[in-house]
Amino acid sequence: IQASACAALGQDPRYIRSESEHAWPRIGHALLYSVLTYNKEGKTRLAAATLGSYYSSSMIATSWLPSRYTPLGDGIRDGNRQVILAGASNLIQEFWPEIRKIVGRK
Repeated sequence: IQASACAALGQDPRYIRSESEHAWPRIGHALLYSVLTYNKEGKTRLAAATLGSYYSSSMIATSWLPSRYTPLGDGIRDGNRQVILAGASNLIQEFWPEIRKIVGRK
């Protein structure tokens, strides 16, 4: 869902690291770019394709569950979780060079 929607809207599905060297701007960039992305021209846009894929895939997956789960309610909850996890994943990607130096020491 994400790949085809990003292709249709001309959005980049990848996380692109911040150019800043300071921690707080990098943290803000990582969290903000869990809901934003770049388009073909390199301009910042709402990551509509990615966000739409989070929620639609969660709703589709929820539709197979027992009737006590609802695609709308539980699907939105699970989509919200995916947005939060995307922010956490972006933080790891943003600081991976520094983490690698620390973890790689013996």
